[in-house]
Amino acid sequence: MNKIKGSVLRLEWMDILRGLLILSVVIGHATGTFNQYIYQFHMGAFFIVSGFTANPERRSVPRTIYHRFCTTYLPLLSAVILFAGISFILSKTGLYGFFFAESSVYIGLKGIFREFLLRGSIWVWWLGAAWFVLVLFGASLINRIALKLFDDRYGLP
Repeated sequence: MNKIKGSVLRLEWMDILRGLLILSVVIGHATGTFNQYIYQFHMGAFFIVSGFTANPERRSVPRTIYHRFCTTYLPLLSAVILFAGISFILSKTGLYGFFFAESSVYIGLKGIFREFLLRGSIWVWWLGAAWFVLVLFGASLINRIALKLFDDRYGLP
């Protein structure tokens, strides 16, 4: 059933689906029990459903690029800089191997930033999985450009 909350039409089944997908993300990351099944779909499906229910941005394309850069890419870059600095200090003091497994390799500051800026790889391995922030940044830009090409309308005229 569709419900109106404020002036926005809500698709109740879509809210339930998003809730189930959020739950699958939590289960996948917290338990590891069902990862072989959950990891086949959980993030992709969540992005698609969330994008489907999102309101299109009304900013210009350059303004959207600036806004998305400041709200997604810049915070991740700041975290990479912060944790790369901590990794560098730990490396120089000889404590890197003490805190992290011997199998973890410190690739140096230049290597960390080269991998992040050129390939989008997060080589501060203990920062965790952050690839989705870069994907979200790119997908939101593609979405805004596509909407601009179709006169800010979803679907067919």
